[in-house]
Amino acid sequence: EENADWLIYVIDSGQALHMQSIFAGAKVAGWTEGKNIRIDHVGFGVVLGEDGKKLKSRSGATIRLRDLLDEGLERSMAKLKEKDRHNVLTPKP
Repeated sequence: EENADWLIYVIDSGQALHMQSIFAGAKVAGWTEGKNIRIDHVGFGVVLGEDGKKLKSRSGATIRLRDLLDEGLERSMAKLKEKDRHNVLTPKP
């Protein structure tokens, strides 16, 4: 429908076998036959919530990537300031 030539599924690495099965099923069903299409799974480690438990998107308790990255930057800057290393950073444009 979208005519993509490369599909990238970014999903928990624990889903690797499931994704292999899905990709194999798509091939058997002929959905990718005759099409110049690449399908990949990019796995990542488990993301833990504040309670130390694995985040589950189905439970509705999701965190936006932007918020996660912002928090990472804030924590990194705090550590740099703690060690008086924040002055060696390149200023923001």
